[in-house]
Amino acid sequence: MQRYVIALLVFGACNGGEPAKKNIASTVSSGESTVPDTDERADPIVTDAPRGPAKPAEPAEPDAQEPPAVVRPITDLVGGDGTLRGDRTRRELGPVDGDGDADGLTDAEEALLGTDPADPDTDGDALLDGWEVKGVDGTNLALLGADPRHMDVFLEMDYMERASAQHGLAPPDSVLDNLRKCFASAPRDNPDGTTGIKLHLERGNLVDYVADLDAFTFFLLKGKHFDIAKRARTFHYMIWADKWQAIPGVGRISGLSMAIPDSDFVVTLGEWGGGNDDAKSGTFLHELGHNLGLRHGGSDDVCYKPNHISVMNYSWQLTGLLCGGSFGHWDFQRSGLPALDEAALDENDGIGLGLAPPDCDTAWFDPSGTLRRQPADGPINWNWSTAGTLEASVSVDVNKDGDKSLLAETPNEWGLLRFDGGTVGSGLAPAELDARARAVPQTLPEETLNHETSLRIRKDLGYK
Repeated sequence: MQRYVIALLVFGACNGGEPAKKNIASTVSSGESTVPDTDERADPIVTDAPRGPAKPAEPAEPDAQEPPAVVRPITDLVGGDGTLRGDRTRRELGPVDGDGDADGLTDAEEALLGTDPADPDTDGDALLDGWEVKGVDGTNLALLGADPRHMDVFLEMDYMERASAQHGLAPPDSVLDNLRKCFASAPRDNPDGTTGIKLHLERGNLVDYVADLDAFTFFLLKGKHFDIAKRARTFHYMIWADKWQAIPGVGRISGLSMAIPDSDFVVTLGEWGGGNDDAKSGTFLHELGHNLGLRHGGSDDVCYKPNHISVMNYSWQLTGLLCGGSFGHWDFQRSGLPALDEAALDENDGIGLGLAPPDCDTAWFDPSGTLRRQPADGPINWNWSTAGTLEASVSVDVNKDGDKSLLAETPNEWGLLRFDGGTVGSGLAPAELDARARAVPQTLPEETLNHETSLRIRKDLGYK
């Protein structure tokens, strides 16, 4: 058997690096058709009215407000075999036109469905419109809930079992609910007039138990349990595993994306007893975020930035954001926050008055190395002074990286998502696609959140 190896660029876990490329897909919407009923009505019959004195013209009534167009579900228009169905649908379709954008749908079909005939991926989720309607590689995405007018991310989750894991290795339904709700509430506009991303999570196979997983074994398991020929272009793949092999100088890590961006990742919370619901939810979102191109510092790899309110920040990965006085809020950063100069921090300004998410906390390291938290949308006592006064300029290494430097501004992460990572959306020929999907990376992105560090973070934050 041939083995294929592909070299991927290494990005430091917390010290800079440029994004690469990656992807994902999501699903359905509901509603009615944008195509109105076409019942034909006879022209009105005009008769002569009795003659008489002319009446003054009455003021014209304002035009009635037309109701907004609603969108018919794709499943109403597309049959199980991917063909447009129903006598009415065929009548509405009319003459078959060409396929101007080469997405697998004719221009007439696109007019009916409400997709863009000049854009092969109307919703921008890396899945061609034709794939989402008629399927690809033997996978009927429409039956799985895909909609070319609404962003979709598909993901197959395989899992291991270890009876002694306190919380189990596989996720309960409550965790999957957290994940779906997070993406459904995403501030991303869709062509169907709605917001959010549909995250399609499919429980897959029980895979062979491996106590210390490594990249080579991960891809062996993927090749055995994941239908590469049918799913590599459309699905992300991950395993809820036990432990990743110990990394020298780091130890056991909570999970790993195989590249940034990519289509493969693993959650390895065995050292955490499999992880409670919060640990499972946050670690899954963190690694999926890497698959979608997100990094530990927003647009860079600088860790523990106070101006980064996101599960991509290690401070919040295992607890969720602290908002409204409670942990367990799952989100990527929704708006940009300004840079922080650690050598001259204004405690009155905090991380940007009026810019930080209301009701949520930020976290930073005080001069003693203790992780502190305060409301993100107010003044911040950076040096944890007990004097009771706020200072206009203090110098603190707030992300504890050994340097008092400029922490770059952080972006709206939802707007940065890349859906074309790894093999998702790939146009490779079948043989090349198979080789790429099985390729074991020679280098991996660094992850440094180990068990010991996570325990200290949760203790400092007051998480129980």
